[in-house]
Amino acid sequence: MENLEEDVKRVLKDSPEYEKLLGVFKEMLIAQREARDKLPAVEVDLDAGKAAEFANAGEALLGKIEAGLDADAAAELFEKLKGIAAGHGDEFGEETGKIDVAIEAGRLDLKGLLEEVFAGGSAEDLKKKAMDLELDPHFFALLVFSSVRPSLELYAEKLRPMIDDKDLEKRLCPVCGRMPYISLLEGEEGRRALCCPACSTTWRFPRLRCVNCGEEDHEKLRMLYPEGGSRERYADVCDECKRYLKVVDSRKLVRAPVMMIADAATLHIDMLAQREGFVTL
Repeated sequence: MENLEEDVKRVLKDSPEYEKLLGVFKEMLIAQREARDKLPAVEVDLDAGKAAEFANAGEALLGKIEAGLDADAAAELFEKLKGIAAGHGDEFGEETGKIDVAIEAGRLDLKGLLEEVFAGGSAEDLKKKAMDLELDPHFFALLVFSSVRPSLELYAEKLRPMIDDKDLEKRLCPVCGRMPYISLLEGEEGRRALCCPACSTTWRFPRLRCVNCGEEDHEKLRMLYPEGGSRERYADVCDECKRYLKVVDSRKLVRAPVMMIADAATLHIDMLAQREGFVTL
């Protein structure tokens, strides 16, 4: 919890406009950690050699084991997270109210959806579901992924040691198969690490390569910085496929940041990239 408090204070020192949003994210992270502490330990039955083969072939390891979600616990966490958001303003309250209506009307099978996402449901499928229910897709995805993350992280901790990501160079998470949502620059050399939004796995990826289309022409790959803003946070953009990925240069920090806070504190980077005509992964 200490790192969480430090990160929130550091961000607010430079960007006080994020106070309300980070208040929500901070409470949500605490709730997720508490929920995770209550979950039983998990075991994985997967040979290390086979795991390496699967990872090198780009096949997510979570799909190669018998992994299960405690849907009751995930649904309980979902309700708690929804309550946290509702307590921080009318804009959140309106969305949580619409979710309640969808559940009560039988239009949203919450436990079924959480199980689908845990098993590998894509962000695009989740976005479509939100649009069908007339919900804000970003807020809905935040609640859903945050509700299954504690369970996914437990499995990821068992599976990550089986992966040598030094030469992996895969754009999808080697544990659960999802696209990254942010990246880190680490070490003196500024190695690039992609970060999974679902299971919190990080893995290496070449710095001068587009994560989406694989473009390596440096003239088509750019760094997009906010005017007058910190140089530690920016967007890698690709002029070939018009996609972007946010970056946090952890070399400029005392330690690696809490990624959910780093993501929330870079919404201005999203807006900048989108104004320039780029689309997130």
